Amino acid sequence: MNDKSGKLISGLRGQISNFINFQNIFYFFCLLLLVVDFIFITHHETSFDSIPFFYAAFGFFGSIIFVILAVKIRKLILRAEDFFDD
Repeated sequence: MNDKSGKLISGLRGQISNFINFQNIFYFFCLLLLVVDFIFITHHETSFDSIPFFYAAFGFFGSIIFVILAVKIRKLILRAEDFFDD
């Protein structure tokens, strides 16, 4: 293994460890927000506001539906690679 590939591999290891650290911090804050949801008293204006984790589930499933619809729309409007060629 030469010096360049050794530096590349060590750089990738550093990026992976940074990503794992960021991922752990992200999971910690998500868990913290879920715990805080139970601690603070909120005044519910609608009936579904009283369901625990309603807004978290709404956002999660809404984003999944958004991605599925985006893939379907992309397939609908996708053109062939040579569409604009003469």
